[in-house]
Amino acid sequence: MLPDEWAVATRDLKAKTLLPVYHSKFALANHPWDEPLEVLYSQKESLGSRLLYPMIGEKVFLKNENQEFTRWW
Repeated sequence: MLPDEWAVATRDLKAKTLLPVYHSKFALANHPWDEPLEVLYSQKESLGSRLLYPMIGEKVFLKNENQEFTRWW
């Protein structure tokens, strides 16, 4: 799924939280390594859902709606 499709799927499913995986870890495509997360982050306000973007290895507490993440990329 592409970042634009993540946003659409999240809205269609009325998901409360979006935790994207398999992104921004390695340069494996013809775009910059951080582009997928950068695009999704730019759509964060219009998602209508909580976007989780933990640093690689960071613990995520799914039930803690106040947990904040640092933009690490």
